[in-house]
Amino acid sequence: MKTLKNTLKTSIIIVAIAVVSIGQSFAKDSTKAVTKEITKEERYMKELFKESDIVKFERDLITAGVMTCKSTTKVKILGVNDEIVYEGEVTAFENPNVKLQKWMTRADHIITVGDTSFYKIF
Repeated sequence: MKTLKNTLKTSIIIVAIAVVSIGQSFAKDSTKAVTKEITKEERYMKELFKESDIVKFERDLITAGVMTCKSTTKVKILGVNDEIVYEGEVTAFENPNVKLQKWMTRADHIITVGDTSFYKIF
């Protein structure tokens, strides 16, 4: 009877050690997979936001004055009663006006006429 208890205790200890070691090996594998996934995502985001050579060349030509670019769009935000709530300009190569960006995200685009875009808050 005593040997049966010792054998049972020994078996339980061996199973516990096996479970812990298997759990650790799975944890290491999942950490490696997450790290690889993050690196792929980081590389994708860098590639996505990397400025292309054509865009750089175009920006240099505009800066040098060789090429002119009319990339300015006037934006008018209309309120519920069709009154102009906010207006501003958006250009392709400059940082956008933060207030204008907020208004544009709250409003829906209605129409673009020439170089003027109209947005309305419903």
